[in-house]
Amino acid sequence: MRADPHYVDQLDGSPAITVQMIRVHAIETGEETPPAAVPALVESIRTHGVREPLLLQKSDRRYRLITGSRRLAAAMAAGLQEGPCVVHSIGDEEARAGAAAL
Repeated sequence: MRADPHYVDQLDGSPAITVQMIRVHAIETGEETPPAAVPALVESIRTHGVREPLLLQKSDRRYRLITGSRRLAAAMAAGLQEGPCVVHSIGDEEARAGAAAL
């Protein structure tokens, strides 16, 4: 039986999720007033980094935040230049539904 990585990936059946490092200032929040950074979260991100990726919608050449506004605000307040993100190429309606579900 073959056991090379491609064959094993096919057995799993689930799509691979790729985490990308995206510049935090390149992410649009879509909010007039982004949430204030929570001091405890800022300190945690300074110490450990962002542990859960932000979910983004890719639209043309821009990234729009689906979920993770508090993590994004804390990452910016902690002085991070980039953060881990999962980028989805989906439409606005699907992005809104995803944000509402999460």
